Amino acid sequence: MAGGGGKPLEDFGCFLRNLKVWQQLMAVVIFTLLLTLPFVGRPFHMDDAGFIELARVRQEKPLEMVLKDYTFFGQQNDYFLDTHPPLISSYIALVINIAGESETTLHLVFLIFPLIAAVSMFFLARRFTINAMLSAMLFIAPPGVIVMSHGLMSDMPGLSLLLASVTLYIYGL
Repeated sequence: MAGGGGKPLEDFGCFLRNLKVWQQLMAVVIFTLLLTLPFVGRPFHMDDAGFIELARVRQEKPLEMVLKDYTFFGQQNDYFLDTHPPLISSYIALVINIAGESETTLHLVFLIFPLIAAVSMFFLARRFTINAMLSAMLFIAPPGVIVMSHGLMSDMPGLSLLLASVTLYIYGL
């Protein structure tokens, strides 16, 4: 660019590209944790209560898919049918058995999913872009991703595992 106006950006881009892969990956992981850790103490919201109730039932009946006499948003229902992947509430049941049912604990164990998503995006972007670190950070930073990043619902686990499977498929593992 004329007058050297683009020089600092070019230098920064060169700096990012010269970082070793593990350094870039660690930057993505740290960035993801910085964005998600401040929210681990938030209260359960939206459908979290349904997943926790299913987890409680699954502790006694691991294959149960229906909650009987379930109250949802103040409305009494005859039943609640779990239409989500059953391993999410089974995962919650396992965590409740091991560590209890605190909001912070359950949100912390769900941080594995945004980390899987960010790392998967990093490796997928390495295959198709020049700056994989920036691509992964831009993927994990939008508010919609942050809000869903540690809810106890199947949104982030579904996204992260789908992204991981696509990445592994692209790499041919």
